Amino acid sequence: MKLEDFLMQRKEEKQRRLDLEEEVKKLQAKLEGEQTLGRFLHCALHGPVQSHPRLLSLLPAQVQELFSELAMVEEEIGQLDRKVEELKLRLYKEREQTREWKVHMWQLGQQKQLLCRVGNQSVVNEERCRSEALRNLRKERRLKDGRAYVGSAADIPRWNFRESDGKLLV
Repeated sequence: MKLEDFLMQRKEEKQRRLDLEEEVKKLQAKLEGEQTLGRFLHCALHGPVQSHPRLLSLLPAQVQELFSELAMVEEEIGQLDRKVEELKLRLYKEREQTREWKVHMWQLGQQKQLLCRVGNQSVVNEERCRSEALRNLRKERRLKDGRAYVGSAADIPRWNFRESDGKLLV
């Protein structure tokens, strides 16, 4: 029995060794696949996915499809980033134009107020001139008509007397 047991044990060990070698081969193939995927992912992380076609061909079809979709998404993201930057620039320019427009409108308002003040002043002065001219005209008519004109108390400081004949001059 010992010989039989020994042969049986030897046969089992041989089979076990063959099984282990087969498992090692499978694990090595899996490791190589994982290493290839790792290299590809590293390259994809540091550059465009499609720039490594040699590595891409080593990957399974499902992974290749995922990476091609990833490349499309990356391109779309790049386009959207450029669009966002363009919109930010346009928004900045619009805000700057709006600010300049508000300053310009404020300055126009200030100028209008100043002109209105100056205009009002000239209107007031014009009214004074008109009323004074009208008063003078009335005085002249009364003097021509021969009527005496006393006027108001406000006119007293403006009366002039000639010393020679004592007539009142207005």
